[in-house]
Amino acid sequence: MIKWGKSKKVKNQILFFSKPSDLALPYLVEFAHIDMALKKDKDGKVKVFPLIEDGKVTHYILVRYKNTKVLKQQLDTFFLPQIKKTLEDLNQDFVLDLDRYDFSFELKRSIEDLLVYSLYKFSRYKDASKGFNLWINDSSRPKTDWEAIKESIFFTRDLVNEPPAEVNPQSMEELIKDRFNTKENVKIEVIKWNKLAKLWLNGIWNVWRGSEYEPRLIIIKYLPQSKKGFKYALVGKGVTFDSGGYNLKPTGYMEDMKSDMAWAAAVLGALNYLIKVKHSNNLIVAVPLVENLVSGKAYKPWDIIKMYNWKTVEVGNTDAEGRLILADALAFIEDKYSPQTIIDVATLTWAQIIALGNKIAALMWSNSKLNNKLKELSWELYERVWELPLFKPYFDSMKSYIADFANVSNQKWWPWTITAGLFLSQFVKTSNRVHLDIAGPAGVFSWVDPLYGPWATGFGARLLAYFIVNN
Repeated sequence: MIKWGKSKKVKNQILFFSKPSDLALPYLVEFAHIDMALKKDKDGKVKVFPLIEDGKVTHYILVRYKNTKVLKQQLDTFFLPQIKKTLEDLNQDFVLDLDRYDFSFELKRSIEDLLVYSLYKFSRYKDASKGFNLWINDSSRPKTDWEAIKESIFFTRDLVNEPPAEVNPQSMEELIKDRFNTKENVKIEVIKWNKLAKLWLNGIWNVWRGSEYEPRLIIIKYLPQSKKGFKYALVGKGVTFDSGGYNLKPTGYMEDMKSDMAWAAAVLGALNYLIKVKHSNNLIVAVPLVENLVSGKAYKPWDIIKMYNWKTVEVGNTDAEGRLILADALAFIEDKYSPQTIIDVATLTWAQIIALGNKIAALMWSNSKLNNKLKELSWELYERVWELPLFKPYFDSMKSYIADFANVSNQKWWPWTITAGLFLSQFVKTSNRVHLDIAGPAGVFSWVDPLYGPWATGFGARLLAYFIVNN
């Protein structure tokens, strides 16, 4: 468990240093000189020094870094994973006093937040072994801010890690109401299946048809200001389980698909933080919720869907469902509420993983100022995004003979992440908008990440929360 503040009882410490002389205790200095010398090919080391006094052992986790630039660059890929492993091996309480160091506020915050990520455990369905406590002290940051981001990270990851039998459109509605209904300045609107059809939200309605759980578009308004209007709208894809529909996913891919609502979880996590810290600007969050399953009622390839903005879409593949529900939600939110800036986020394409792997999300839109702000912050926060071009000629591959366009490209090998972004661009008019595809960074279901551990990472909740606070 990770805690805030100092502990007089705990003697074990984590100590960062660049030069051995930075360590105050002579025996630590000597150990650092001998055992932690950095060769030319080494940027850092993490080692344990056990000090025995009066029959008692005090452990020091020593973290040597070549310079602050190296520490920042490799914080999430080397230094903190090594600290995490050492803490788990020792399984003892430790203290990290960041007041010792002249690190920037941003670096201290990242150390604190990433340690929250690294020490998170999802143990609801198993006996949890006795763990350890890590105390973090940092007088430059309010305790309430740290507690808010910790709660929001845990909330986001818990939601994605729950089994699909526990998370469906109905249970998500109940969970959202339980968490947010009693919060100050919050209003929740739920548009259910019959009203979805009446409002021409047919992308959401059609993707739902194979499931017994009714679809929903949940709209959460956070209104700390009395004046009308919303500075930001966050729209998060919420496919609570994605079988692929009639274009059924094969074994090895379907097993990860409880994570297909990771961006719904991320925007809810960001909202949770903004409410906790009493953010001052009006905000609207939209979460379209469906299951994409197979039944006699499920939508099929070659179906034609007339979307909310009255454009018709030929279903070329039922496994390209996320863009259909996002498109409806985007068009509806812009039409009804006219937010100043829209950020839509989704685990949208496997091609994103091919292009950028599982550490970097794809960012797309034509507003370079907004793109650059988000990209710069993302690298500072270790929730990295990289811009892909919305190259309009690629949209030609989505032409249809029987509808305005199809929901997938007709090319076998093609930049599908970009074409998905181009598809969504047909449903938004404003230039103040960003689209993020986080299929890779959202969850590491097939392997164990050395920092985040197995399963959902919670990627995006923190990025969105801090971006909105700072802009």
